[in-house]
Amino acid sequence: MATATQTVRLPFVRGPGATVYGPVTRYLDSGGNGQPVLFVHGSGVGGSGKLAWTPIIDALGQRIRGIAPDLLWSGWSDIPRMEYSLQAQVDQLVGLLDVLGIARCALVGQSMGAYIAARLACDYPDRVSRLLLVASNTVSKAMGLDLGTMSPGRRAKAEFDGTRAALRRQLKTVLFDDSIVQEMEIDEREAIAQRPGMAEARASLASYVSRLDSDSNLEQWFRLTGRLDKLRLPMALVWGVQDQFAPVELGRQLRTRLPLTAYHEVDQASHWVFRDQVDRFAALLISFLAT
Repeated sequence: MATATQTVRLPFVRGPGATVYGPVTRYLDSGGNGQPVLFVHGSGVGGSGKLAWTPIIDALGQRIRGIAPDLLWSGWSDIPRMEYSLQAQVDQLVGLLDVLGIARCALVGQSMGAYIAARLACDYPDRVSRLLLVASNTVSKAMGLDLGTMSPGRRAKAEFDGTRAALRRQLKTVLFDDSIVQEMEIDEREAIAQRPGMAEARASLASYVSRLDSDSNLEQWFRLTGRLDKLRLPMALVWGVQDQFAPVELGRQLRTRLPLTAYHEVDQASHWVFRDQVDRFAALLISFLAT
């Protein structure tokens, strides 16, 4: 079983216009001597490294050292007093690896967390041994793809107000079968969503996303074309066939733009394919890590 969560204070993180010193990151660390794998959760629905990745880390057991942090502005990590920034979250992960003494690791990221993982790999290629991306609108947009009309999942995320009812509505769009989520987990996600400052963080994230289409400097920093597709490391893409947030057709388009080692579509799985099909996802990850 995965160990309890821990906390660490990082020296600093940098955003586009500010630096925050001493932010606290909460993370899950399974320990052990297996190869280190850093798991990066997505945004929304009371996001948390522990809540997202514990089933997978448990399934892999001693074969890996699974590390799953709560990103800044998410879970129980700090909510910095600056505008939301993917740049700061990349900086957070690099700082965490430094504090833990991990020079190089495999990266697994989902949704917006897949973009953060991909960006880390582009900015710090010597720190990354393998990169597995899971169902990501954000990576697709950064690679120049058109996201198309508003999907049910994106609509539910845009309408999310931190309440339990809105939380349940969004869970229905990210899971093939939302009954797998126990009431205890819903309680924790609701508590995360209602933390002081979290409503402001959601608004800041929404502003950040909207400015990607209007702020040329931000858009230029965000873009991954000519970078992610030039990486020379094992890279895989996994997508749920019934994804209601990032339709699988988007994954099929993204597949043609990346030099992938492997591409997998998983049936009876939505946006949280790693929760819908734990055993299948764990087997795919084990195979990929052995590539």
